[in-house]
Amino acid sequence: MTVRRALHDSERVAWLRLARTESIGPSSFAGLIARFGDAREALKEAPRLARRGGAAGELRIPSEADARAEIDALAEMDGRIIASCEPEFPTGLAVLDPPPPVISVVGRIDILQREMVAIVGARNASALGIKFASQLACDLGEAGLVSKPQNAPAR
Repeated sequence: MTVRRALHDSERVAWLRLARTESIGPSSFAGLIARFGDAREALKEAPRLARRGGAAGELRIPSEADARAEIDALAEMDGRIIASCEPEFPTGLAVLDPPPPVISVVGRIDILQREMVAIVGARNASALGIKFASQLACDLGEAGLVSKPQNAPAR
């Protein structure tokens, strides 16, 4: 379990870069953070570890400029990146083993601390299925849960 703490700007950029690096999923990310204690150190060592692991070619790590551009674009939409170590990270996601390293959030961050339900349906949902999922989401929302069916139109 990662210690919950707020990240400084340069740390957030490093977390995003590491999370967006090809071939580094949540498990590898968690292992690198556990091993090196810091995403900046993990970024330095990841290419060496990839070569040692038999990777063909160079590990593609997003540049600092690319990460900052993603953060800035999200900020223009009144959003932000939240790392799994930060206090604002949703408790329901934090308990996953491993949790997603980062999430992009637009809107009210306080809602993330409420109980949540995910409703996932068919890619080609029927009209009746969409209506049922929408009603279920409304009912769950009225009960205080955060929910939105994947295929339902935004309200």
